[in-house]
Amino acid sequence: MPLDDPRVTHLSSALKAGPLLSGLLLARGFDTPASAAAFLAPSGDHLHDPMLLPDMALAVETIAGALDRGERILVHGDYDVDGIAACALLQRALIALGGEVQTHLPHRLLEGYGLSRAAIEKAAAEGLSLLLTADCGSGAAAEVAHAHSLGMRVVITDHHHPESRVQSRRSRVEGLEPGITPGPSTLDSRLSTSVAEVNPHRPDSLYPFLGLSGVGVAFKLVEALAARKRLPERAHWRFLDLVALGTVADVSPLVGENRFLVKEGLDLLSNSRKTGICALMKAAGLTAPVSSRQVAFVLAPRLNAAGRLAHPKEALHLLVTQDESEAQRLAENLCRHNRLRQEEESRTLKEALEMIDAGNFQEDKALVLDREGWHPGVIGIVASRLVEAFHRPVFMVALPDPESQRKFGVGSARAIPGFPLWEALHHCHHLLVRYGGHDQAAGFSVLPEKLPLLRERLCELAEQRLTGEDLRPRLQVEVLAKAAHLALPAVEELDRLEPFGAGNPSPTVAIQGLRVTEISRVGENGSHLRLRLHEPGGPVLRAIWFDRGAMAERLRIDQDVDLCLTPRVATWNGTKSVELRIQDAAISEDEG
Repeated sequence: MPLDDPRVTHLSSALKAGPLLSGLLLARGFDTPASAAAFLAPSGDHLHDPMLLPDMALAVETIAGALDRGERILVHGDYDVDGIAACALLQRALIALGGEVQTHLPHRLLEGYGLSRAAIEKAAAEGLSLLLTADCGSGAAAEVAHAHSLGMRVVITDHHHPESRVQSRRSRVEGLEPGITPGPSTLDSRLSTSVAEVNPHRPDSLYPFLGLSGVGVAFKLVEALAARKRLPERAHWRFLDLVALGTVADVSPLVGENRFLVKEGLDLLSNSRKTGICALMKAAGLTAPVSSRQVAFVLAPRLNAAGRLAHPKEALHLLVTQDESEAQRLAENLCRHNRLRQEEESRTLKEALEMIDAGNFQEDKALVLDREGWHPGVIGIVASRLVEAFHRPVFMVALPDPESQRKFGVGSARAIPGFPLWEALHHCHHLLVRYGGHDQAAGFSVLPEKLPLLRERLCELAEQRLTGEDLRPRLQVEVLAKAAHLALPAVEELDRLEPFGAGNPSPTVAIQGLRVTEISRVGENGSHLRLRLHEPGGPVLRAIWFDRGAMAERLRIDQDVDLCLTPRVATWNGTKSVELRIQDAAISEDEG
């Protein structure tokens, strides 16, 4: 959309905003002053009623009853940041409500994803009577049945696709409508045998927003519990920093309800009073304000590193401790784990690239790679790197070593638009030990002897679902600007679009007809390209293209280029300037 479009002018006038911001809002579908204003200033008044989530009434009554009777509760989470944050949120909230709470997070290598049968048996033997899940449990019918057989009631909070999309396996409470809290006479006879499964992805859910993360679903449960206990209206908002951590780390869409939850959560995170969060920020060298990008690339990798290379309980303890010395020790441990994770990731990526090159896998529409010695904790990150490099679905399997007690391979998968991972794995369920996840990221387990058939089936599915066009990376250009539109005040105004992330990416702006006036290679070994450019009749621009230093050989002074850029504000020694990050370039044909 060109920024001289009359619609841009109209919206700019109505919002009293610059054309760059207004054009981006229009490009993202906010085509009225009211919708644009609501997006720029999301309000808690528009949060959805938690009682619209399926089984929320049953979940609240089950937990409230357990609290009233002084029963002991097991909160069972997951080993990623979303599951850890959800577990920490529920633990903190239930203790604040007077509950006696134990927690369990599965060890990635020893237990794998999902509910741990051993943890359930241990909890039941110790007299815990309620199992409450965080970011897991929707596909765990056998484990839930086992918990029931041991006398435990079960409440599931999750956001993953249910393994079965039929309702026959669920214990339902007849006659209850979403949004209506039943009285004791309605539920008492059923609380001992019912499973409350709170998940917006259930086919019978009336909840209007499907993008909640695991910690987001846990937050909605606490919201409903707080109302049931008649606590102050926003008492539960103290946990929004945990919601921001898990939602951003899980790459949940930062639109709709999530936009408000994360925006408020980042403000709380920047001024957090939680001892562990403060210690982690200090150890990572972060100062307020904290952005979604810093959560994604600084805080989340450190919290994730515990679950990848050690035990996720280290990260959980950090998020709940009130002891400053323990928090400092744990934060330093997480930073150390993260450095080791980076080294392991680099080695695995190098081996995967060599495997692709040697096996001539470039022609496959899906990459299915397996190897002994790969660490299950890093293959998901490496799969993401390979998706970026080859723009096709990637499935990586860490096979067990001969001496390992593990008999199956642990897999992680990442996808591109047009290839929903959960459905692909569901088509292959007969070849898998277990599987779960989302459309863009998933995990699975597979016996080594099943891998050839799995590779064949996944490649067939990719061949059926993906065209050659799907395999070409696409850059969505939102507005066509002039150099004058990228002045510092205009770029600073783009902060109103924050937080950036899935569903609300950093802006992409195209500028045509720029003339190259200076070319240089910067960074280690000249790996980055820095350009100085001039638009006829406009100001001089400075731009950088990361990891594309070799492009310097294709460019010449006075050459014309069209650029796709992401504008950002950079601060150096207290001075602000515009940093233009090149995403792609078109070089004039007559010049080379």
